[in-house]
Amino acid sequence: MPLRLRIFAEDFGRRLCASLGVGEALRTEEWLCVVRVVLALYCYLWVKLGTSQLTLQPWQAQALLNIYVAYSFLIFVLLRLHGAADTTYQLTTLVVDFFFAGTVTILTGGPESAYGVLWVFVVMTTACRWGLHETYLATVACALLLIIEVIVFRLWPQHFKTLGEGDHTIDRLLLRGTCLVVISLLLGYGIVRERRLRAESALVARVLGHALNPKMDRALGALFAEITPLYAPRTALVALRKGNVEEIFSWEAERPLTKSRVGVVRSALQFSKLEAAAFSCPAHTWYFDRRLRRSGRAPRILALDVFGRRVGFLDSNDWHSGRPADELPSLMVSCFSFEQALEGRLILVDPSLGSESKEALRFLHTLVKRIGPVVQNIYLMRDTRTQLEDQVRAGLTRELHDGILQSLLAAEMQIEVLRRPCANASGESERRLEALQALIHQEALNLRDLIEKTKPLNFSPKELPDFLAELVAKFRLETGISVRLETEEKNIALSPSVCHEIVRIVQEGLSNVRKHSGARNVTITLSEDDVGQRKLLIADDGRGFEFRGRATHTQLDASHRGPGVIKERVRLIGGELTIDSSPGNWARLEITIPHESHG
Repeated sequence: MPLRLRIFAEDFGRRLCASLGVGEALRTEEWLCVVRVVLALYCYLWVKLGTSQLTLQPWQAQALLNIYVAYSFLIFVLLRLHGAADTTYQLTTLVVDFFFAGTVTILTGGPESAYGVLWVFVVMTTACRWGLHETYLATVACALLLIIEVIVFRLWPQHFKTLGEGDHTIDRLLLRGTCLVVISLLLGYGIVRERRLRAESALVARVLGHALNPKMDRALGALFAEITPLYAPRTALVALRKGNVEEIFSWEAERPLTKSRVGVVRSALQFSKLEAAAFSCPAHTWYFDRRLRRSGRAPRILALDVFGRRVGFLDSNDWHSGRPADELPSLMVSCFSFEQALEGRLILVDPSLGSESKEALRFLHTLVKRIGPVVQNIYLMRDTRTQLEDQVRAGLTRELHDGILQSLLAAEMQIEVLRRPCANASGESERRLEALQALIHQEALNLRDLIEKTKPLNFSPKELPDFLAELVAKFRLETGISVRLETEEKNIALSPSVCHEIVRIVQEGLSNVRKHSGARNVTITLSEDDVGQRKLLIADDGRGFEFRGRATHTQLDASHRGPGVIKERVRLIGGELTIDSSPGNWARLEITIPHESHG
């Protein structure tokens, strides 16, 4: 493994340029090698063409330039053979370029030297490899070395009398050195800006290309995969809200970030305090950092308006009272530009930006503005598809109820009629008819379960207790199993999506009781504890599960036990499933539904 030297801390700018890929970095190094070869040949020919009279020690300068030409060709050949340029290579060549620039110019007139272009090359090399801070540092180093050369000319003027008849006063040397530094700095800044613009364009193009996926989780997964290595957040979220419907897509990142961008997008159906606070801030794009603190006052918020213009620092005291916990170090949020009633926020929790928070905030604003219409189209397509699926389900349940189910019930009634004359006849015929009737009755119950599970749900959260009571009464009537429902009288403070998932969990639980447990008594309880967590309990006196004791959600997943449909629905709402079982005696399912359903 090659030695990895790191003298500069990674920040947003370096990660942005690095997003162009290893191939782009190699091509940059190859072009730098070509420029170095051309520059070395220029310096070599300058001496050969008879300008060496400007040199104090012509043979030393000539030997040095010969070495520089050989070194330039050697580096070019080695780079092409190796096909990679790591940090060690970059730092080594930078130091060597510094050495040659300083030595050649001090031997040929200092700032007056015709080889001052070597200093420009050093700064350009730094700009092509790293960012603005490194370019500034290289420029300062070049300026210091030029000042040292001027001081040498000032302290020992008797050694520079053979430089020619030109004007070599200190003022002139300083002016030439200043011009050289300014030119280098401007060229370096232009190179860095060009690299950043190219990296930004490439990243936006990649995100838009991947975001064409019609599935929301995959499209947002492509977005997270691109911005997570760039901003290095602890968690990346996209929160969407349309009316009372809330939805969160989250991406958890481990630190240190690996080169692999593969991850899983998890979803939840209710905002926590984090998302609620992100929606409460009046700015379009903003960055909250507890380190941006004025003496004796609350932290400030760096904010941009919808056009990307600086709003200034907002006082966090004006932020929503339900903002995240005090231990949250930083937060970056940008609003999606949606139409109609849809709202959205891209939230980065604890991003790592270095000293370039303003640049990072502006780029996030640009990125979200570009991908907003794509996300909106995917959301609307999914909404339309859901409505169509609900219509299909409604039509299917009507057909099943009015067609197949009625036929099964009619067949069951006809068999009952046929059994009466056979009561005094052969016992074998009676048993067969009874078995056939039981089979038809069981299939009719299964079909009713299917109809209930596929029927679209349409009720408000405050109607959840009544909806569950109706569901339980129908189950009790159809199966003869005793079911007791206990719910609170006050309004349910959950989103419609979470309430719908609770109904589906109860439906699946009752279906499992009828099919597998053999229970005669079931208790369903929906309550709220002292810390605001909702709990759904489903207990029966049936056969129980295969294991004895208590198993958590994680243990159930690891051992591949427990009801799969219920586990998946509990995970969707950000809850936790726990099962207590006594084989042959009873089973108890406890589903914890936190008020903050995720995060």
